Amino acid sequence: MAVSANENQLMRKTLSLNKRMDMIWEDFLCYGGFPFGLNMSQIEVHQRIFSMVDRVIEKDVFALQSFNTDTRNDITRILTFLALQTPGGTSDAKLAERIKISPTLVRTILDILEKTHLIFSIKPYGGAGKVIRKPWKYYFLSPSINAAIRFKLGVYDIRNREMLGVLAENLVASYLFRMMETVNMPTGIFYDSEEGGVDFLIHNAKNSIIPIEVSIGDKNQEQVKTAIKRYDSGYGIIISNTEKIRKDNNIIYMPLTTFSFG
Repeated sequence: MAVSANENQLMRKTLSLNKRMDMIWEDFLCYGGFPFGLNMSQIEVHQRIFSMVDRVIEKDVFALQSFNTDTRNDITRILTFLALQTPGGTSDAKLAERIKISPTLVRTILDILEKTHLIFSIKPYGGAGKVIRKPWKYYFLSPSINAAIRFKLGVYDIRNREMLGVLAENLVASYLFRMMETVNMPTGIFYDSEEGGVDFLIHNAKNSIIPIEVSIGDKNQEQVKTAIKRYDSGYGIIISNTEKIRKDNNIIYMPLTTFSFG
């Protein structure tokens, strides 16, 4: 009841903005991740965020590790690669081959970038062997950082549904990560490395696995159903463009807007 009441209150508030909810959400997703952007144009926000990323590289990264000028360019190229990749894991070897540097340097740069909180990693679910063998997924602390990098590169397009899907997955990942870091709920975040696996697997307080799938369109139940059976989960969650929060058997459907603003 409390969840439904909060959702209804959110819908009433957005009606006063005289703008469609999906457009409000897309604006928030792409350039609303930082408070300083409230009274700025979209272009100004993108430029401000990209300048912030540059400052983090110049000050925080080099304060944590001494790199030469060539490595400064490698850092930028790694961030670009992470921003433009389609959803999926990134191995050190894959990045090293793409950027033409050693896997050891790639690992060092990624570790430093995580310490600056520009990015964070999500590991595959499973034992230590799987964590070592399988690639890790990297996300930006806010999808607005991804959007700003795309804007700087000239490949930002609000009409591109694939781009919005990448940003939506990043938003859910960043919210889950912040919740884990601040209130320890969930107690762990992983991704499902099995073929056709769901986007996220989270540990709740009872150490049970909850599968989560994210989509900017209508989402088929099959991936979540398979994950529920595979991990003996009590329920799964689909975060998508559904109109309202609802429960269908052991699957909870949640609107992206409610997850983002609720």
